[in-house]
Amino acid sequence: MNSAQKSACHKIIHSAAAAAAAGNLVPVPGTGFAVDMGVMVAMVMSLARVFKLDSRAGAAESKKRAKKMKKVKDSIQKQLPENWKKHVAKESAKIISKKIAREIAMTALKKQIAAQPIRYITKETAKSVPILGTILSSAISAGLIEDAGWRVAADFDRSS
Repeated sequence: MNSAQKSACHKIIHSAAAAAAAGNLVPVPGTGFAVDMGVMVAMVMSLARVFKLDSRAGAAESKKRAKKMKKVKDSIQKQLPENWKKHVAKESAKIISKKIAREIAMTALKKQIAAQPIRYITKETAKSVPILGTILSSAISAGLIEDAGWRVAADFDRSS
């Protein structure tokens, strides 16, 4: 990982950890997982852009979709716009990168919970204590997201 990538990852991961901490201030047990997943998906998508990984996956899927669309175009030629290939490629890249990001985020969060189950259980049960519990839950969530983010960044660095 070069210094520019490390700097970008630093900003993305710390922003995600702060967002997770803020989202976990809600004193309802169980909501933390939903917040953590949303933050993780956004973080993974951003990290993939830093390492230029999402465009490759999207490009391969775009070619497949373009071939399918060519068959459709032949049958209903006049109903499609001129720039249909660009449109399909652009939309496919968005869909694929978000789908891949969800899978990566879910896997990373599962690994974090499996590696530190006591911490995650404490995070969710601490919310039942009025003020200190939500602050503790928020801090634990930030740490979990931070650690998972650096693990994902290291994985992306190895695969790029």
